[in-house]
Amino acid sequence: MKRYNLSRRNFLTILGSTTAAASLPNPLISKKRNSHPNIIFFVVDDMGWMDSSVYGSKFYETPYIDRLAKGGMLFTDAYSASPNGSPTRAALLTGKWPVLLNFNRSIIPGEKQKRVPANKTQTAPYQYEMICPGTADHLRHEEITFAEELREAGYRTAFFGKWHAGGEPYTPEEQGFDINMGGSWYGSAPSYYDPFKNHKIEDFVEGDHLTNRLTEELCAYIYFNKDAPFMLALWHYEVHTPLQADPAIIKKYKDKADLEAGQHNPVYAAMIESIDTSLCQIIHVLEELGLEENTVIIFTSDNGGRRSWLNGSWEHVTSNHPLRGGKGMIYEGGIRVPLIIRWPGVVKPGSRCKVPVSSVDFLPTILDISKTKEDPRHRSNGRSILPLLKKRRNFKKRALYWHFPVYGEGGHGPSAAIRQDDYKLIKFFGSSYELYDLKKDNSETKNPTGKMPYKVIQMSINLNQWLKKTGAWLPRPNPDYKPEFFRKANSKDKIMSIFEFKNNINEGIWRVTKKAEKYFHINDMINNTASGIVKSGCPNPKPFVYKEGMINTRRFTHAVIRIKCRTIADPKYIKCHILLRSMGWKGDDLMLPITIDGYWHEYTVDLRISVAWRRGAPKIKIGMIFPHDTRKKTGKDVSFALDYIRRIRC
Repeated sequence: MKRYNLSRRNFLTILGSTTAAASLPNPLISKKRNSHPNIIFFVVDDMGWMDSSVYGSKFYETPYIDRLAKGGMLFTDAYSASPNGSPTRAALLTGKWPVLLNFNRSIIPGEKQKRVPANKTQTAPYQYEMICPGTADHLRHEEITFAEELREAGYRTAFFGKWHAGGEPYTPEEQGFDINMGGSWYGSAPSYYDPFKNHKIEDFVEGDHLTNRLTEELCAYIYFNKDAPFMLALWHYEVHTPLQADPAIIKKYKDKADLEAGQHNPVYAAMIESIDTSLCQIIHVLEELGLEENTVIIFTSDNGGRRSWLNGSWEHVTSNHPLRGGKGMIYEGGIRVPLIIRWPGVVKPGSRCKVPVSSVDFLPTILDISKTKEDPRHRSNGRSILPLLKKRRNFKKRALYWHFPVYGEGGHGPSAAIRQDDYKLIKFFGSSYELYDLKKDNSETKNPTGKMPYKVIQMSINLNQWLKKTGAWLPRPNPDYKPEFFRKANSKDKIMSIFEFKNNINEGIWRVTKKAEKYFHINDMINNTASGIVKSGCPNPKPFVYKEGMINTRRFTHAVIRIKCRTIADPKYIKCHILLRSMGWKGDDLMLPITIDGYWHEYTVDLRISVAWRRGAPKIKIGMIFPHDTRKKTGKDVSFALDYIRRIRC
C-alpha cells in the first residue's frame, strides 16, 4: 500500500504551508491534545443509505466502514439537506438551509446559472407544468464556513476532492482552507484515472486512481501536521458517475452478482470498495502516528444513491430499497444518507442513534467538538449533535425541512417537505400533498392523507410558514403547459420508452434510443400492425401497446412484480389499465388500474402461474390498454411510459 506519495508541486505546497503555519504562534499546539481533537470530515458523493454492509447491503463489501461503526455511533435517520449535491455541500459548509443560500439544485458546469426566482420573465417548455426558479452558481464570500471558523481558532485546514460549490474565485482556498486539491466547479470526475483532467490536481503517475491519489495526499498532510490540530475535508468524487473501477475488483463482484437483486452492478460495487480502502488507509496512518485516539472521523454522503445513469443506454447503478426513490427525489431514498461518527473516549463504540439529524448540523457540531465559538456575524440553522454523541437527553425535538423546487430525476416534480417526529409531509407544487409515517412505513408506500386531514393541515401550515420565513423561491404554473403531450425521452428525466426492449428483468429493461424517442399517439396506434407494437381485438378492438418476453415463467409459479410507469390522458373519459397477459395464468388477463396524472407511480402485482400452462406459455406480456376511440372522444392523445419492471420475490 503506497503512502505519502506526493508530487513535487504538492509536496512543496504542503511543506510551505506547514512551515508558514509553524512560524506563527499557535496556542493550540502547547495545549493538551485531547482538548482540541483533530477532525477528518469524510464525504462520499452519491453514496446511498444502503450502500454499505453495516447499513444492510448483502452485495457491497465494506469492512472498514463497518469497523468505523463498531468504534463509533451509527445514525439511522441522518438526512442530506437536499437530494442534490451542490445545495447539500453549501449546507455542510455553512450550517444553513440551502434555500437561504439560493441553492435550489446542483451547479451544472458550463450552464449559465440564474440566481433569480421564477418571475414572469421566465418561461418553460410546454411539457413542464411548472416554471422553476434559478439557482446559485457559487457560495458567496460573505458566508462563513466551518473551515474559516477553525482556522481562526488555530487549526490547520485542508480540502481534498470534490467541491462543487463554485469555481474560481469561490474555491476552497477562498473559503477558509489552507490547501485545496481537486476542488472547483467539477460536478463529477472527468476521469478517475491519471491524467485526471482536473486543473486542481497535478497529473503525476499515469494510471493512478483518483480516490487513491486524494487519500495519499491527505495522509501526507497528516504526516507533516501531526503536531498541530488539523481539520481535513476529504470529499471524494466517488461514487458519482462515470462508473470506472479496477478491473480485478470488478471481476470479483461480477462473480458474486445476482441480477435479480436490487444491488448487482459490479463496477459500482468496486467503487464502494475503493471508498472503503481509502478509509482503511486513513485509519492505518492515524494508528501509526498515534493520532487515532485524538481524531474525530465524520463519515457521510451528500445525497441518496443514484439508481441509474445514461451510458449509451440506461444502466442500473444501485438500489436504495427499502427506501423509495433516489438521488434527485425528495423521497427517503433521495435524502436519507449514511452517517457514522467515531470519537474514541467520547462516543460509545457500537452505539446507534435514531434521532433525525441533518447536513446543517455539522457546522455547529464541529465547532462544539473543537471548542470554538461561532462567529457572531454567522447564524447557522443547525444544532450541535454533541449531546447525542455523548448520549445526553438534552437534545430537543425539532422539525427538518427540504426545498427542491425543480424537476429532479425520475420525473420527480418540484417539491418541498417537512419531517416532524415520525411523520413526513411532501408538498408537490401544482399538485398535492403526500403524508407518510416513517416509523411504520419507511418505504413511503402508504399515503394516509385522507385518513389524517388534521395532521396534513398542521404540518402543511408549518411547512408553508418555513417557506415564507426563509424567502424560498417557489415555482409558478406554466401558462404554456400542455398535459396532453408527453415529452420525448431524455437523459435528464430518466424516461424509458416502451418501444425498445433490453433483455434484462431488472431495472433498466427499457432502453432509450433515437428510435425510441418517438412517442406514438393513439391515432397512430390503431391497426398499426407493421410496427408490431399494437394488437386489435374483435369484435371490440382496443389498441394494446405491449412487449413480449418480459419474464420467463418456466422457473416459478408465483412471483411478486413491481411496475413503475406514468400516463398522460384525460381521466374524465379514459380509464387506462396495465394488462399482463399470458395463457399461463389461472384465468386469462390481469387488469391493473393505473393512476392518470402524469406522475410516476409504482404498482405491486401478485402473480400465480398455472403449472399446467408453463411449458406452453413461458412468457408474460405487459402493455397498456385503452378505448380505441379515445381521440374521437377527447381530441387528445394518450401517452404511456414505463420506467421498470422488477421481480422482487418468488
